[in-house]
Amino acid sequence: MARPSFFACLFVLGASLPAMATCPPDQVSTCISRRAPDGTIVQHPRLHWTPIASATRSQGNAGLQLQYLQGRASAVTRHLSAAALGVPGQSISGLFFQPAGSAPILFARFAPGSNTLRIDLLRIERGTDGRVTVASAQFGPHHGERFILSQDFISASARQSLQRGINPFSAWLHLDDNLFHDICFQCRRADGTLDPYTSGVATAVGLAMQQAGASTGILAVAREWIDVQQETSGGLLFSTVKVKTYGYAQPDWWLASPIGAQAGATDQHGTCAVAGEQPCLPEHTVMAGVALAPWTGLNLPTDRDLLYYSEDSHSGFTVLGYAVVTALLVGAGSYVWGGDLLAGGGDVADASLTTLPGISASTGTATINGLLSAGGYLAGSDTLHPASPGQIQNGYLGTPYSSGRFVNSANSNPIVNDLQTKVTTLQTANKLNAGLTGVAKMYQGSCDEISSESKCKQSTTNRGVLPRTKGQ
Repeated sequence: MARPSFFACLFVLGASLPAMATCPPDQVSTCISRRAPDGTIVQHPRLHWTPIASATRSQGNAGLQLQYLQGRASAVTRHLSAAALGVPGQSISGLFFQPAGSAPILFARFAPGSNTLRIDLLRIERGTDGRVTVASAQFGPHHGERFILSQDFISASARQSLQRGINPFSAWLHLDDNLFHDICFQCRRADGTLDPYTSGVATAVGLAMQQAGASTGILAVAREWIDVQQETSGGLLFSTVKVKTYGYAQPDWWLASPIGAQAGATDQHGTCAVAGEQPCLPEHTVMAGVALAPWTGLNLPTDRDLLYYSEDSHSGFTVLGYAVVTALLVGAGSYVWGGDLLAGGGDVADASLTTLPGISASTGTATINGLLSAGGYLAGSDTLHPASPGQIQNGYLGTPYSSGRFVNSANSNPIVNDLQTKVTTLQTANKLNAGLTGVAKMYQGSCDEISSESKCKQSTTNRGVLPRTKGQ
């Protein structure tokens, strides 16, 4: 009886191992399952391209025969299979063979308030039927599971012993979606100083560009800030302070490109595939592989969005009014604590004193209690001690680990929390055309996303970076 082979045994062993199901709920239909070298079933989503717009190339009554004057039909149309078979030009004129689609464009959005990153890819697909389609796909940390199958980011000895690779995005992965969570843009060292090389965002963008074959990456980092304005009205002793709080956000632009394509760009960004490893082993080092540089220019859309507004009024004593009340309290207290009350004699209700020149007050027990209550309210009120709304985030990017992961801490400021929630929704949950105003303008310009290039040229000069069809 023949013995089962080593690989047959490995297959049986792997069949009993649990599957690593890391497909987000909204991408289950695009998931594929493959067996890792150690026999574990690994599931990960494929890039799912969703059509945005499409158009059919018009060939006219004469087809494309006029172009054949410059060469053979099969050569002009790049139909190499027809050339190999010797098919005449008239026979393939209606089957124009489209060349491969252009390289995808990466469009990433980062919300620093919640340290969340979303990556979208845009491309043009050209079909053999002459139809041109503009499509988009979302790239996320779940796509990094393919590195497990290819045994990446492990040592040579580990590969030889059939160990699984490492998903370099695992530190930022959540099971509920395909966004990068708790990821830092410019990370910090253990001592709290900024690390000019460790960047989770740059690493995610770079690996996504490599996986998709994108030659250009655009990164929109939301800048969030709070503006507090104060208006005062009233008299000398009593006034009303109206506080208006505004919360804004706008995109700052960064450009990712192949190393050497940008002068002055930083191209040594990377992270460690194993969280907390100090120092990071060479086989666990994940390099972004792209150069990242700030992108500025007069034509870049940097519109600011008003995402939070509140108005609050406080009424109270002015400084002069407060001084008058304080003088009353001091005078009444001196009389009460130094008079006959401590000895059990005298009647405070009948006391009369002059606290300031020209100001006479008849002060009884009820009056004193009322003034003390008023003084207690003023001492803790926002009128005299207005609370600062605080910064959006202490240290801007906090203190992550070498893996590029940011450890979020709860923020007790409701204004900041509200602003950060809205920015996160616009940057990561909404589509590009429904994000921040500046992001939407960069994406589609002044045209909607289904308009062709020629139609946009007729209405505006700003077409955005979205690839467009050539049709009418």
